[in-house]
Amino acid sequence: MEKIILSTYTFLPDIGGVATNTLTIAEAFIAKGYDVTVVTLTTECCEYDNRMKIVRAPNFLQLVKLYLSADWILFSNLSTKLCWPAVLINKKFALHHHSSSAFNNSTPSGVIQIIKRLIENKVSAKSIHFVNSEFTKKDGGAFFDNLKTYLTYPIVQNTKVTTDIVDIYASKKNALFVGRIETEKGVSFLLENFEFIKKYLNIDSLSFAGDGSLLKSLKEKNIKGIEFVGAVDLTTVHQMMRKSAYVLIPSIWNEPFGMVAVEGLASGSVVISSDKGGLPEAVGNHAALFDFDSTESFIDALKEAESIRERCIVDSERLLNYVESVNEHMDAFSKSNVINIMINALME
Repeated sequence: MEKIILSTYTFLPDIGGVATNTLTIAEAFIAKGYDVTVVTLTTECCEYDNRMKIVRAPNFLQLVKLYLSADWILFSNLSTKLCWPAVLINKKFALHHHSSSAFNNSTPSGVIQIIKRLIENKVSAKSIHFVNSEFTKKDGGAFFDNLKTYLTYPIVQNTKVTTDIVDIYASKKNALFVGRIETEKGVSFLLENFEFIKKYLNIDSLSFAGDGSLLKSLKEKNIKGIEFVGAVDLTTVHQMMRKSAYVLIPSIWNEPFGMVAVEGLASGSVVISSDKGGLPEAVGNHAALFDFDSTESFIDALKEAESIRERCIVDSERLLNYVESVNEHMDAFSKSNVINIMINALME
């Protein structure tokens, strides 16, 4: 049995796409019969500590021993604290890019920063590379020119709109935001435009699932129809999506991919998303996209989303065609598709 180390700076119970995607990759490799250990800088434990091998905040010696014992080491983004042993040992390395952290073109200042950059460059040169979207690869520019690079979308746990979701489609109601409660996620934008959201989606409430630096101040506004539920586990997120008519993703920054968008589609919700970064790639032509800098564009997206939903409610054949199209789009994010690309690349 071959041993794989998944080395990630963040892991559950942390909230975010990197933590979630690392879990799904770990589970996919385990299902294929590999011996998997997750190594992370996240110190807090969670339910998965009893389900798989997880080493949290390893010391210098632990990290070296773990890497020496592995057949493959897969890094999730570049973290100098975790990747430095790769400079010293000869193993099969892969670097999974969830963002642009590896190809930051800023000039390092100071001895420590220069050393970190040297380590990162060395690890990048020794690794094969997986990118989570075409946008991420494009964002890397010349970084990937001479590197073996493979497109591996994030694995989505629920990749199909199932028949039971179709059966309850008409009873789904209101809207949901899932993610970090931070400025770059556009949460304040939703509050500022809540009257438009209610009017054009014909809903009464909007729920926010997630934690962040803005949570307390936004919660104190006590806006009628706005509910902040705080950080919740993945099971609860999926349950909330299942009940929601709409999932809103108003990101201000260029999201490298957009896991929430894909999960929203799989839940049968109509996704309303900004057109930043890899979000259009994540949803294909199955969501209402808008330009964050245009209120008119946002209102048009709300109208489009409401129209999509209403047409599906009144016409069962249209609903089934819509679901079939979404499911075909979701094949690219299936566990079998993504993990087979990784295994074939690592086996070369």
